[in-house]
Amino acid sequence: MTREFSKPKTNWHDVKHAIDKKIHEDQRLFKEPLTIHLVTPMFGGGPQSNSIDQERPIRESAIRGHLRFWWRATRGAVCKNANDLSKQEAEIFGHTEQASQIQVVTHYEKDEVKRNSKVFFKKKNHPFPRYVLSNMKDETPYLMKAQFSLNIRLSKKTTDFELIKKEVEAALWAWINFGGLGSRTRRGCGSLYCKQFSPYNKRTKTQLEKWFEQKLLEYDIQLPASSREWPTLSREFKVQAFPSSMISSWQSVIQTYETFRRRSNPDKKRGRSCWPEADTIRLFTGKAKLGHDIPYPKDKPFEYQAFPKAQFGLPIQFRFAPKDSGKDPDPVTLLPKGKDRLASPLILKPLAINQKESVGMVMVLQQPKIEALSLLGDRKPLPDVTDEQSIYPTATYSKNPLQDESGRTHSSAIQAFLHSKEVQTFCQKDYKNKH
Repeated sequence: MTREFSKPKTNWHDVKHAIDKKIHEDQRLFKEPLTIHLVTPMFGGGPQSNSIDQERPIRESAIRGHLRFWWRATRGAVCKNANDLSKQEAEIFGHTEQASQIQVVTHYEKDEVKRNSKVFFKKKNHPFPRYVLSNMKDETPYLMKAQFSLNIRLSKKTTDFELIKKEVEAALWAWINFGGLGSRTRRGCGSLYCKQFSPYNKRTKTQLEKWFEQKLLEYDIQLPASSREWPTLSREFKVQAFPSSMISSWQSVIQTYETFRRRSNPDKKRGRSCWPEADTIRLFTGKAKLGHDIPYPKDKPFEYQAFPKAQFGLPIQFRFAPKDSGKDPDPVTLLPKGKDRLASPLILKPLAINQKESVGMVMVLQQPKIEALSLLGDRKPLPDVTDEQSIYPTATYSKNPLQDESGRTHSSAIQAFLHSKEVQTFCQKDYKNKH
């Protein structure tokens, strides 16, 4: 539910004048400040977890962090190792012993920001994708339809204006289109639109694919053939055939992913998953309800152990049906060994083409391979997963979610998703009349 408040119309000429006063003309990266729109709800983003800063919901420090990340993923992708990356990053963004060459300057009017509303997740008709927000508490506050101005102040010591401009513009382009503000940006929350950097009114898949390749050339983004020690952009860029409303395209891309993740019996009734994780946990714990000690599907190897879903991001909590308590395993959490979480390489969000329309987008970040996993249970210790075949499995069996429409089995769950019937349908389906 969204509560709107009447407010005076903001004079954006005055806002731009206010931001210009903060930066001398010779130090502005852009002659005119950028106007950036928040086009999907922003959750979190405050100094405390899952909170929104009432006074400064859009914080310059957070934007600087986003620009650092997306610089590493784009212009920083050419670096051969983390040490080289760190040196080049410090030249632009600074570090403890070196001043930054840039400063993010923002301005917004409080009255222009729609007051924090709350999502009532227990209501069936709330408009946002439940799959993305299912772990949030009821009445979670969010920010919607904020608009702010942004410019970059260059250091007086900057000697190569054009080089710094290219470095920063590449990061801005990636952040605005593939990132966002607040939490869960890789699942579409806090998505942004800026006419200068978004694919303004590019309405077909061909136009958008051409736009993406042109921007890689324009910003001289050299994407590596193999993964670096840090996440980098990839050429895995898939979009819907036609635009629709922000929420509609967001819903459609999340629904595509949800359907793939929840593959089970083809009759669409609730049943045992075709994914191997549940049976693997049963094997590890030695616990299974009657009939579930036999692998599903039946032609899956009996001792088959695999956790390919780990590639979608961690942690993952596995809960078995409460009615089977004491028979099937107790809850188990899957984690990257030695860490609390692993960010998903999949970006699923609406790519805005104007303030009201977008196309659903699937983008992949190229990340280092997972080396080992840990399983945390409520009872006895469970073994670590260190075998590559258990994380990137190649076993073949019927109804294997890692098998695409051509019959090929992928060891990469990401590639299996990209080549799945769900993504093929998503890219071909016409959502243009669903507003």
